[in-house]
Amino acid sequence: MDGNIGEGIGCLFTIGIAAVVGVFLLSGYITFDWFKGDVIESPKRLTPEIRLTTDGKKIDTLYIYKLK
Repeated sequence: MDGNIGEGIGCLFTIGIAAVVGVFLLSGYITFDWFKGDVIESPKRLTPEIRLTTDGKKIDTLYIYKLK
C-alpha cells in the first residue's frame, strides 16, 4: 500500500499531459484545416474573359472568369 497513492497520482498526471497534448494537436489540425481554404478544380482549361495588367513593376495581374 505504500506506492499505490503515488502510482495513482503519477498515472493521473500522465493521462492529464496526454490529454493536453491531444487537445493541442487536435486544435492545431482544426485551425490548419479551417485556414487552408477550398480548392475549386475544373475538368477543362479555363480561359479568362478579361485580363488586366499594369506597368509590370508589381505583381498585379487580374483574371476574370465567369461561372456558368
